[in-house]
Amino acid sequence: MTRLRHSISWPAAFFLMLLAGIVVGQSQANRPATAEPSALATVNLETIFQRLDERSAADSELLRIAEELDATRQARRDELEGLREELDLFAPGTPKHDELSQQLARQGYQLQAFLDFAGRKLDVHKAKALRELYRRIKETTSQYALQNGYDVVFVDDSVVPLPNEGTEAETMRQISARRTLFSNPAIDVTENIINLMNDQFAAQPNP
Repeated sequence: MTRLRHSISWPAAFFLMLLAGIVVGQSQANRPATAEPSALATVNLETIFQRLDERSAADSELLRIAEELDATRQARRDELEGLREELDLFAPGTPKHDELSQQLARQGYQLQAFLDFAGRKLDVHKAKALRELYRRIKETTSQYALQNGYDVVFVDDSVVPLPNEGTEAETMRQISARRTLFSNPAIDVTENIINLMNDQFAAQPNP
């Protein structure tokens, strides 16, 4: 009786193994690479603004400008009051009364124009100081993140409470503007940014 023998064809087996390797390799190549998780951090932007020494210095400069403008306003107002008192010394219809009335009207318009100018000037200085401070915060935060291995630093707006008053529409706008519901306090680097910026500011030469 003839005995059946099952034998392996080694060339065919090798070919199958090679083909399987190619298929597996292609499958792994097509599989998306697993990205490393990003390192995240958060900051409380409002707290940074409030506690920066640069902010205090900017506020002092703004106060100086405001006091100068207010001194000019008060001087012009006093001059205007003096004209009103002098006007009362002359009877209406007299040449001097007419002259002082016209002068009083001109200086009244000039005072109002100065008040408008002073308000705009102060707003321009405030906006400039705010932009510069925000630029410095972004710059320092970027440096800190790169030096400490953070990929993204978010502003944590979840720490700012919603106002207790307001209409439904106003409250909904406040809620819709929020981007963070929760962040772990362990990834908050607010204090680090404040300390770094204050140290850098202190190291600057006095003007």
